[in-house]
Amino acid sequence: MSMLSALLRPVFAALKVLLIGAIALGALAFGTMVAFAIFIGVSLARLLRGRDDPAPGPASERVFDAEYEVVRRPGSGVLTPTRRDHN
Repeated sequence: MSMLSALLRPVFAALKVLLIGAIALGALAFGTMVAFAIFIGVSLARLLRGRDDPAPGPASERVFDAEYEVVRRPGSGVLTPTRRDHN
């Protein structure tokens, strides 16, 4: 029986390595699916949140910060240089 045991030892070692690899790949796939689901959920929440209030109030339209003016429009937040009077 010891000869059969000696012959099967490398087979069991290879099966153990394959099992560990399969578990690692499964965990990687599961983590990727969870991250993708979170990304899709956050994207949908951001898209659907703006549909209830299409016209923002005057307080949230413009924010002045240092040398740049942030003009908030649906779908864009572009930094543009502020306009100054040079008299």
